[in-house]
Amino acid sequence: MLVAHVLLLAVLGTAGVTAFALVQGTWMVSPILSGSMRPERAVRGVVTSQRVRVDSLAVRDVLVLRDPHKPSEQLVHRIVRIAIGKSGRILLNAQGDANAVRDPWTFSIRGNSVYRVRRSVPLSDMLPSPVRTAVVSSCSELAPS
Repeated sequence: MLVAHVLLLAVLGTAGVTAFALVQGTWMVSPILSGSMRPERAVRGVVTSQRVRVDSLAVRDVLVLRDPHKPSEQLVHRIVRIAIGKSGRILLNAQGDANAVRDPWTFSIRGNSVYRVRRSVPLSDMLPSPVRTAVVSSCSELAPS
């Protein structure tokens, strides 16, 4: 019985810390909406990402970025080039792992932090369709604008 209580407290504590980190913006959960990062990150899965300083970025990091053509949507792509612009801003070129060429645009990073992907969860393999849809919809609503 004691083990069950300790386990329950550990789960509740972890859930509390996770919720606090999401609310504070330290961590973010984002849906994978396309197949551009296959096979490692599956469509209808989610990624967890951590807010990090832009000066810690490196080529090959995977980031959550705003889609320049649809600013309300996010992209999960890998950095293929980092430069510093004339204004001093960090400029990034990114590419989906499954894409043959890099994205046709350059991201100009405003501010001093971005979200670097830490984990991915292939929900399509783990949850029934109605539950998966609800989780992905909730993740989209949690994403900061």
